[in-house]
Amino acid sequence: MENALTRAFWFALYWALRPMPLRIVRAAARLLGWLAYVLWVPRRRIALDNLRHAFPEKTEAERRRIARGAFVNIATTLLEFLVVDRISDEQFAQLVRMRGEEHFARALEQGKGAIYLTAHFGNWEWMGRRIVLGGFPLDVLARTQDDERTESLVHRLRSACGMRVIPRASSRAALRTLRENRILGILGDQHSIEASTIVDFFGRPAATPIGPYVFARRTGAPIIIGFCFRQQDGTYEFELSPPMQLVNSGDRQADDKANAQQFNRVLEQAVRARPDHWLWMHRRWRPAECADARALSNAQR
Repeated sequence: MENALTRAFWFALYWALRPMPLRIVRAAARLLGWLAYVLWVPRRRIALDNLRHAFPEKTEAERRRIARGAFVNIATTLLEFLVVDRISDEQFAQLVRMRGEEHFARALEQGKGAIYLTAHFGNWEWMGRRIVLGGFPLDVLARTQDDERTESLVHRLRSACGMRVIPRASSRAALRTLRENRILGILGDQHSIEASTIVDFFGRPAATPIGPYVFARRTGAPIIIGFCFRQQDGTYEFELSPPMQLVNSGDRQADDKANAQQFNRVLEQAVRARPDHWLWMHRRWRPAECADARALSNAQR
């Protein structure tokens, strides 16, 4: 029943927004984000609790403003994604300015592919289309949706933007992408106990995926971090950094931990700069699970 209601909601939005100009889509997103903040009480509580730990120096009023902004950001990201395929290439290039694309070009010249490592920050879905529009072949690792028809819609929209979609659990397909000298897009900021390591994020232990570093070690592909920042005029600045300087001491477990910590530091800097851009309503910190994972890791040494 829940899947059917969710599907009906997103398909209703999809068809309602198709003929609308982008300014109306964004106005609808602001309304939807505000309503979600007010009505989705469990997620609002998670967001505010996360913000209290991350920003103890801020007032409660400031943290509430950030939380409301985060709900509006996720609503904007989702609604903009629903109309991404009807924006012309020319208009899209003006809406999203990409800086640092030379890092992708140099990586692909080496013939080992590249790993684009990012987070649920800003509009991460639009960044995929901008990479393809820049002339770079992109495959993205993505979680399979619970509802088959919703999954079909998401897949169709990503494919319309020129991306290939790989199930998140398919390591073999991810490695194939890199060996075909393509870019592999990975979101590396959500809680994950499997194939993860425990490192700090905002001063608290967080289970952080190690997949990007394993793929880089096995293929020699560089890891390029990128984030997008929404501007006052509604455009985005999409900034790619030079390849990560990966730790490679030969101790794989220690190296994965050091590299995951390096990414978390970079992400934390971006989140501190624009805290309303990140997904605070996700249960990123889960102390009990992290403690169990650390105990198991210590026992295996």
